[in-house]
Amino acid sequence: MPQWAATTRVTRSARQPLWLSQKLLAVVLVVSLVVVGLGVASLIRSAVRTFGGATVSTPGTLRVDLDEGRYTLFERVGSKTQVGPVTASRTDRPRVGAESVSVTGPDGEPVSVARRSVSETLTLNDTIYVGVAGFTAERSGGYVVVVGGEPTVVRLGRTLSDGTSSALVLTAVGIVLGGVSGTALLVIVFVKSSRRRNPVL
Repeated sequence: MPQWAATTRVTRSARQPLWLSQKLLAVVLVVSLVVVGLGVASLIRSAVRTFGGATVSTPGTLRVDLDEGRYTLFERVGSKTQVGPVTASRTDRPRVGAESVSVTGPDGEPVSVARRSVSETLTLNDTIYVGVAGFTAERSGGYVVVVGGEPTVVRLGRTLSDGTSSALVLTAVGIVLGGVSGTALLVIVFVKSSRRRNPVL
């Protein structure tokens, strides 16, 4: 067998793993972009469910269609005012407690309502809301939320931490995978470019 043929065969076999690695990294990069997109979409969906909740003046009743998950009842307790560079806020004590709230699920059965152990605060259009009670929707469907207590305004929204943590983790994993695979692809492209400029005989 001629020596040049053997050399060509060795060179091709040495370059093949590099070509396969480039294809594999490209697939990983695409997958990581999809993962980041899913994470961002989940964050947006969670924010919409939290900040776009239904409101009612108390005493009052909310009839809402909910997905499975944890929900918090936020009470309006104050507001923010900005004058030039100075921002001042005024808040009052909550008037509604878990004992003032009753929830009925899609099957007509009562749903357990509890006081939130972790303080959650929303600021919407300079209006301050604080979480006063919460419950878990075990199944999707129509829920009836009856709120008693002193006159005030409450808003029902998705618990801030519900779905946010997993979405952040998903987004972070996608960013890390994308960064690693993207960097590796750049290295491979650089190596291939160097080989073209300095071909192996």
